[in-house]
Amino acid sequence: MELWTEYEGRTIDGSFPLAKLLQPEGRSAFFSTPNGTGTPTVIRLIESHFDDEEILARWRGVEALHHPNLLGLKKFGKAELDGTQLVYAVMESAEANLGEIVGERRLTGAETTQIAASLVAALDALHSNGFVHEHVEPGNVLAVGEEIKLRSDCIRETPEGAEGQALKRRDVHDLAAVLLRALTQRRTMEEAAGELPLAVPFDAIVSKGLSGEWGLEEIGAALGSATVPQTTSRTAEVVGTAAVEQRVASPVVLPDAGKTASSSRAGGFRAPHLHIHDTDCWAARSRRDRRRNTRRRAGAILGTDRSPGRRQGGGRHAHRLRLDE
Repeated sequence: MELWTEYEGRTIDGSFPLAKLLQPEGRSAFFSTPNGTGTPTVIRLIESHFDDEEILARWRGVEALHHPNLLGLKKFGKAELDGTQLVYAVMESAEANLGEIVGERRLTGAETTQIAASLVAALDALHSNGFVHEHVEPGNVLAVGEEIKLRSDCIRETPEGAEGQALKRRDVHDLAAVLLRALTQRRTMEEAAGELPLAVPFDAIVSKGLSGEWGLEEIGAALGSATVPQTTSRTAEVVGTAAVEQRVASPVVLPDAGKTASSSRAGGFRAPHLHIHDTDCWAARSRRDRRRNTRRRAGAILGTDRSPGRRQGGGRHAHRLRLDE
């Protein structure tokens, strides 16, 4: 598909207007859409290459897991535009992605523990049910309210034999790399050499996860022994009709808060459920930043913004998927 921009303004399945092309990627593209409710989110379109049923089967697998740490697919199916056969998926609205946060600051130990436990639970659910992710990276780790979720539209079936085992190990390696990045803003152990050793338990989790010595079970056990602040978690903010002012970021691979899956569906290992106070959560900080930026945008429109260094758009984050309007 060469001209995805031609689809802007069209409607998918009678309910999802393609408001703005966010990012094309070969035969796939991501658009902003009001999600049929007025709340901005992201819809992914994929041009069918006689594999539409295979793609939909993967998404049905995600839906069946209904896992709280996998980004929900609100609706998916087939569509046709100008004679082109497509499959589409409307994603659960997310507030921020980890790639944006670590571009600005390092995470605290409590924040990283919450992310680690969430990703271990998500990957264990996938691996235990015949899927691998292959795209575990900061931009695909999303904040939805007070939940941390892994992007789920890009999963695939686990190949049999040695290849499948290697892909599972790669997911664990990439998980460890995400935690290293969160704690140090560095991509490799070599780059982070001046900041080692990491604090317990991440010294072992990162080094042994990267080397392949540890799998999800060992990482989960190490997290379970970590000391985490236990405080009452505030209720997630309610998003109303003012959501048009809310920035929703979606990851790039390029990118329902569900009931906790039972052990028979999500695998034998269950990561500890952590309650991180809202003020300590990177998602909460992102919400505060978003509210501040909304006020600044309003000030700019009214001619009252005096914020130093305010940029006029673009910038080094312009390549990320965003819904700013």
